[in-house]
Amino acid sequence: MDRTRDFTVQDVLDLDTFDGSWAPGFVFSPKGDYLAFVVQRAAAQGVCHQRPFLMGNDRGELWLANLASHEVHPLAADVAQGLGFFAPMWSPDGRWITAAMVDGTAIRPVVVDVHSGQRTVLLERNVAMRFGASPCLWLDTDRVLCAVLPDGLLPIAAETETRAPRRAIIEWSKARAGREPTADVLDVIPGAPKGLTYLDPEPVFVTVAPSDGSATPLRDDTVTPEIAAFRQMFVRIPSEKPEIPSPATSPAWATAMVLPEGARLVATHEATGRIAYLVEDQEGSRIGIATRDGAPDEWVFETNTHLRRVRVGTIQDLDGASVDSARPTTRLLLPPGHEDGVPRPAVVWVYPGATPGPIVRRPFKLNDASPLNLHLLAALGYVVIQPSMTIPEGEEPLDLLSLLAPAAEAAIEAAVSAGYVNRERVHVMGQSFGGYAVMGLLATTQAFRSGIAMAGFCDLFSFYGAGDPRFRYGDPQHLLFSAAWSPEQGIRLGSPPWIDPERYVRNSPLLAADRIRAPLLITQGDQDYVPMGQGEEMFSALRKLGRRTRFVRYWGEGHVLSSPANIAHLWEQIQEWLADVDLTTTPVELGEHQVC
Repeated sequence: MDRTRDFTVQDVLDLDTFDGSWAPGFVFSPKGDYLAFVVQRAAAQGVCHQRPFLMGNDRGELWLANLASHEVHPLAADVAQGLGFFAPMWSPDGRWITAAMVDGTAIRPVVVDVHSGQRTVLLERNVAMRFGASPCLWLDTDRVLCAVLPDGLLPIAAETETRAPRRAIIEWSKARAGREPTADVLDVIPGAPKGLTYLDPEPVFVTVAPSDGSATPLRDDTVTPEIAAFRQMFVRIPSEKPEIPSPATSPAWATAMVLPEGARLVATHEATGRIAYLVEDQEGSRIGIATRDGAPDEWVFETNTHLRRVRVGTIQDLDGASVDSARPTTRLLLPPGHEDGVPRPAVVWVYPGATPGPIVRRPFKLNDASPLNLHLLAALGYVVIQPSMTIPEGEEPLDLLSLLAPAAEAAIEAAVSAGYVNRERVHVMGQSFGGYAVMGLLATTQAFRSGIAMAGFCDLFSFYGAGDPRFRYGDPQHLLFSAAWSPEQGIRLGSPPWIDPERYVRNSPLLAADRIRAPLLITQGDQDYVPMGQGEEMFSALRKLGRRTRFVRYWGEGHVLSSPANIAHLWEQIQEWLADVDLTTTPVELGEHQVC
């Protein structure tokens, strides 16, 4: 298939994924003759887009591959109806598969008949969700132990972005009616024990018989070591001590097998010696089956084949270091059809602490389904530059802002010296901590023609005490202020602002706004845990100074955009911004055009 067209944002929105963060997405049947797997269909196919922490599983399809007949078919695939499935688990006799089913209002445990495809909801309660853990455990051929939440409660991962708007509507309605108070009192009592807060309530364990639907609460006197281990996976973790479990390890015989380049081992079956592996590259995404006795590889499923039609940018590491050897100091993503000796405009992609390494990170991969896929910049003709932005090790306080410009300037110099980049047409772009870096760089160096700061923060004084808008309505104080002290630890300022205010001054881009001369595009969602006020403060300052700036606000969005319409709009804004600033503005005019 010829690569005849440019990569577009629609290509990103059409990408299927295979995310297994919440539970394994690939499982062999007990005899190893079938493989069940979950594919999260593309964002463009979804009907609800405010649940980013479900990792696309609200668009999950459950598929079944017969490894003897090579037949592959969907077992539960209703994305168009707003249903998604994840966390498959086989019954011991291979007759049924349990899964978690997501709809518009619930995430319930279901059982699917492997031969007929008939689905049965096991319980009307919502499943408990823990990273890496299936909410169901088969005890025998007709008993399933389910970890569920108390009646009416949803896992926080399913409603994080929507809980504040929903609760706000309730409280605003009360205030409008005027018959009951809507006050929410936050108290601090000196010396009182703090008490722990949790993201989700304590789960309930219920045994269900799929044959007749009978359900009984788990009794302590029936707990076996297997059940105890299952329950342990759902022990609540205090919200102030988040914990991500280590990935499960594969058996040595499986990891010793030689797989195709870029393949990732996703499932093993000891008795048959079969493995399943996943390849995701610029040719698409493919699930393969192999055996340890050397049997030929088999592709059982392919998707994302539209990538074969697009022209692809290439990775180039400078300082003589390749992707497969020592760590380079600068990584470039070159536009498709790049010609040596023809300097291009460039965008420096920044994030403090991030450095190029042996593994090419997702934003630099063509098959990255996130809105931060940097091949979209390459398709516009820009060289993408990733500098090495190391942060010194240790715990002593830092002036981080002073470390950014030397790293970025060194990367630009390397790219210019190698003949890849036009020094007069270099922009800077970043998300989150990278958005902070963008604003900081514009205040500390004149190397950039413009900046694009997405979901960034600029005022470390106000950020220190800010509440998380997602948890503003009736949630525990610790959730509301969970990110409030991040300048102290995450940015290594070392102390609160009343102890060392000068360090906060030195490291707040807002307080150097008068030194920002290059145009700045700011984007932010109103449900971002980095409060929208951060973007408003910088926009207001630059507006007051008469500097060129634009602030794009996305209602109903969190830290990373999830709505396909908003993602498409973001990239329209980026393309328009770069074209306008890069092609119609001369360096002399930068910063002199007022936008009010």
